[in-house]
Amino acid sequence: MSDTPETDAIVRNAATADHPMTRLAATLTVKCEKLERERDEAREDLHNIRINLGEDADGFTLLHAVCALQNERDEARERLAKITKAAEAVIDRWEQPAWKDTEPTGTVIYRLRDALGREAK
Repeated sequence: MSDTPETDAIVRNAATADHPMTRLAATLTVKCEKLERERDEAREDLHNIRINLGEDADGFTLLHAVCALQNERDEARERLAKITKAAEAVIDRWEQPAWKDTEPTGTVIYRLRDALGREAK
């Protein structure tokens, strides 16, 4: 062994399976291996979720596409509401018996043109 017999017994005991440090090391090794397996499974699950959501090369998923479409739909609804309101004003203006007492027709037409996004010619 070594020149220090008083520590030789400690080293021999630490090398046995009955020593608390050896048992602790074995327990920690098992727990680490379990955590690594769980991490790998979580990574695989995340990868599968991304594939199922249709992630493309830039990282955009189907969820991004759905959100973009919902935003476009909401904007289209707002535009339609403006167009509808402007068109109703034109019809109301046309059907107004005292049309001379209401706002000018040009104002109503320009609101409709703006709602449609058209430029004056």
